[in-house]
Amino acid sequence: MNKLRVLLIGSLVAMMALVAIAAIGGMMMDANHIVVREATYTRSAPELWSTITRFDQMPQWRSDVDAVQIESGDPVRFVEMGEQGPVPMEVTEHDAPHRLVLMASSLDLPFSGTWTYELTEVEGGTRLRLTEAATIDNPVVRFVAHTFVDPADTAETYLVDLGQHLGETVTPQPPT
Repeated sequence: MNKLRVLLIGSLVAMMALVAIAAIGGMMMDANHIVVREATYTRSAPELWSTITRFDQMPQWRSDVDAVQIESGDPVRFVEMGEQGPVPMEVTEHDAPHRLVLMASSLDLPFSGTWTYELTEVEGGTRLRLTEAATIDNPVVRFVAHTFVDPADTAETYLVDLGQHLGETVTPQPPT
């Protein structure tokens, strides 16, 4: 019984030490990050715009979204359901077919941020630039995110999934 108690107490102390290390490490990391990726598609800006603004159809082509629930139409508010749980989003800027800004619209999330979609017609198609400007306030979550997740994953996955949906292969890149 004593050995079991010592083992349990030792395990508890070790877990608390790991959380403390993650918290201290997270406090030393920048809470904000900005990631910019872009890809070029053979479609026109209006065609791309039509696809990226049909939020209810995202589960059909986005690998990280299982369902979308539209909540209102002015401003457009919807909830993405995926690995991160429900993520309420709101359209804060809508300049068809050039610029769309979405904002995570819940104080219950471990992060906040905006996702800006900029479409520019180029020779042979349209370049879509996706900018993620996010903040992770909780230092433990920040430590875990910075240590185990590439901050560009969300943007790159979105751009690749969009290409696959359109029958194209794209390689997202940082802007030049």
